[in-house]
Amino acid sequence: MTAAGRHDATASLLGYMYQVHVALLELMRRAAETPAIAMRMEVLDDVSFEFEASPMELLQTKHRLARTATLADTSADLWKSVRRWSEAIAAGEVDASETRFSLLTTATAPDNSVGALLRARQGRDEVEALRRMETVARTASAATNRSAYAAFLDLDDAKRRSLVSSFVVLDAAHTIDDVPEALRLELRRAAAQQHLAALTDRLIEWWSLRVVRHLRDQTEPIYAAEVDFKIDDLRDQFAAQALPIDVGLDDPAIGELSADDRTFVRQLQLIAAEHELLETAIRDYKRAYLQRSRWVRDKLVLDDELSRYEDRLVDEWQHQRAIATQRARQAGTDEGRLQELGLEVYAATTNGRTWFRRVEEPFVMRGTLHQLADDLRVGWHPDFIARLRSLLKQPA
Repeated sequence: MTAAGRHDATASLLGYMYQVHVALLELMRRAAETPAIAMRMEVLDDVSFEFEASPMELLQTKHRLARTATLADTSADLWKSVRRWSEAIAAGEVDASETRFSLLTTATAPDNSVGALLRARQGRDEVEALRRMETVARTASAATNRSAYAAFLDLDDAKRRSLVSSFVVLDAAHTIDDVPEALRLELRRAAAQQHLAALTDRLIEWWSLRVVRHLRDQTEPIYAAEVDFKIDDLRDQFAAQALPIDVGLDDPAIGELSADDRTFVRQLQLIAAEHELLETAIRDYKRAYLQRSRWVRDKLVLDDELSRYEDRLVDEWQHQRAIATQRARQAGTDEGRLQELGLEVYAATTNGRTWFRRVEEPFVMRGTLHQLADDLRVGWHPDFIARLRSLLKQPA
């Protein structure tokens, strides 16, 4: 691929990502006035908003890599939008008198241009904008816009007036780099300032997956209420003493971690753990590792919090270990009995309720215990230290 081709592909991909991200921002903003609003993507337009199953707004999104891009009267971005809307009106898909047509673009409309005349603020002049658009459509020679000019002029006078009177230009919009900050501003009451970036990241991750499901099955729109429910859920997760749980059972990152030859696995083999028990232990170890890493990366836990939590787990294990040690002295050297005692310590410890903050997801506790077992700070077999030193050839 040529350098120009790579640039075009990058711009197109960023444009699609921008459409997804900015759709969330715009849905949240419109839901403040119309809580029951819903949204579809790639149906009537890039993004369409509806109320009670009727379209109320079609939104075209245009992202330009250059921050100095302009929206001129003959701009292809302007006329591609007009063509799509003109065709939808002509086909009876939307009623121009009851639908808003919005062009959201990172480009800037020059002073006194059509785009400037159709901004949703003081200085808006729909009559002059219509006159200029009709003049451009009749006299401009740009071949790239020819079909758009024709679609616009094919509308009768009343429909052209309705289209232009409902046309709103949202220029100089946030770029894809700016959208997260704009979302954080919208979410500023949902979490403490220090947690706002992490909450926003998780909302964007959820939204991206929700849009994928929507695009695969467009029978139902995405309702603003769904976003509200997710924000409420995240708000609860980021409340005092709470933490978000991000790593699910099917997280692809789990498969990318190697743990089969870790010391904690050898610890379980010492108590004759079978395949299913080993598999669940490895899964808990990986999930806990990934989750703790994300909490640390997002600065959601204090520097020494995890260390103090590990100390609590070690303390609980010592209680179970003391009981097993006494039983081991009574059992003598029968290996089968020692393995049974080790399994009892493992079961009692990993089924405890020593939570980290208010996180009651068992994999966090169990996975952290496996990390401690990996570091030989805890163990299951009554004689695990001597056995593992020999096995791992560690010095006494």
